[in-house]
Amino acid sequence: MKRKIARERVEYLLDLARKTGKKRYVELAWKIKLRYRVKLPRDLKYSFCRKCRSMNLVVRVRRGRISYICPSCGYIRRIPIRKERIKKVR
Repeated sequence: MKRKIARERVEYLLDLARKTGKKRYVELAWKIKLRYRVKLPRDLKYSFCRKCRSMNLVVRVRRGRISYICPSCGYIRRIPIRKERIKKVR
């Protein structure tokens, strides 16, 4: 029950962060996520920088991977694209 409430709060705070652009909502959401061991959905998971909590990321797709680049701190997060996903899309 607590995890469900925590997940709702995290989603709400990240939605507020998107609308307002303030880092403090992302920081609060991250603290709640860690405390209650909540997993984020994929769309929310990659919507902010893990290092500086900034919401403005540059997304690039190259050579079989997706790169999320933070212009504020320079942090780069690379996620490989599996061949199975590519086949399903076609």
